[in-house]
Amino acid sequence: MRKNGKIVAAIAVATLVFGNFASCSKKGESAEKPAKEKKTSKGVALKENPASDFSYTMTDDGQGVLIKKYIGSSPKIIIPATIEGLPVLEVEDLADLDHEYGDLQWDYLWKDYRYPKNNVTITHISFPDSVRHTGNSNYGGMSLYNYDALEYIKFPAGIETHPATRVLGPLLDAVTGKQTLESSIPSVGGCDKLNKIIIPEGIKVLPSFQNCKALKSITLPSTVEVIPNSCFEDCTSLEEIIIPETITKITFDTKTFDEYWGEENIYKNHAFKGTHLNLATQAKLKQLGYNGKF
Repeated sequence: MRKNGKIVAAIAVATLVFGNFASCSKKGESAEKPAKEKKTSKGVALKENPASDFSYTMTDDGQGVLIKKYIGSSPKIIIPATIEGLPVLEVEDLADLDHEYGDLQWDYLWKDYRYPKNNVTITHISFPDSVRHTGNSNYGGMSLYNYDALEYIKFPAGIETHPATRVLGPLLDAVTGKQTLESSIPSVGGCDKLNKIIIPEGIKVLPSFQNCKALKSITLPSTVEVIPNSCFEDCTSLEEIIIPETITKITFDTKTFDEYWGEENIYKNHAFKGTHLNLATQAKLKQLGYNGKF
C-alpha cells in the first residue's frame, strides 16, 4: 500500500510541474507574438508612408496640406491622412515618369511623338478619404496612365465633383447638350497589372480605367451618378460589375462635342466595350440606361 501511495504521489507532482511548465511556455509564446498588421484582400500589408516621403506645403485656403510630389523610394505610396497635425486635402503629383522605357511612337490623336509606357515602378497607391482633389489632368494635373507596375489603388471618398470645362468652355454631352460632370480623380488607363480598385462611398463620377487588362471585377459605390464614355473600354478581363441594389439610375455620358473625331456610334456610351461581362451584369447595366456595346 505504501509503495502504491508513493507512486500516485510522484505522478501527481510530475503532472503539476509539467502543467506549470506548459502554462509558462504559452505565456512566453504569446508575449513574443508580433502585432497583427492591416492587410488588403491580397494579403499585402499597407503602412502609411512617413511625411518625409513627400514634398508638401499648405493649401491656398490654409485648411490643410497640399502634397506636391512623392519623393520616397518605396513602391507603395500610402498617403497619410494627416501631416504635421493637418489633414491632407490635395495631391498635386506622385511618381516621376521614366520615359527611357520603350520607343517613341507617333500619336495620330495628339499629333506628336509619345512614349507608350512610363516605366513607373509604383505597385500600390492609396489616398486618404480627406483628399478633395488631385488636380485636373487636362491642365497639367495628376495622371496615372501607363503606370506599368500598378496593382492596387484606393481612391479618396471626399473627392469633389464639378461641371466639366476645357479651354474652349464647358464640355457638353453629345446627346443631351448638357454640361457634363467630372471629378479630379486621376485616370488610371493602360495599367496592365492593375487588378484591385477600391472606390469608396461618396464618389459620384468615375474616372477612366480604359485598357486595364488585368481587372476582373469592380464594385461600384451606392453614390455613383456618372459613368463617362470609354470608362472600362478594352478592360478585356473584366467579368463583373457589382452594383448595389439602391442604384436605380446612372448617367452614361457620351462623347462630348469637342471630342468628336468622326467615330461610328458617336451617340452611344462605350464604357464597357471590349469587356467580357457576365450576362447578369450586362442586363443590370441595360436597365440603368447603358446603350453601348459590350
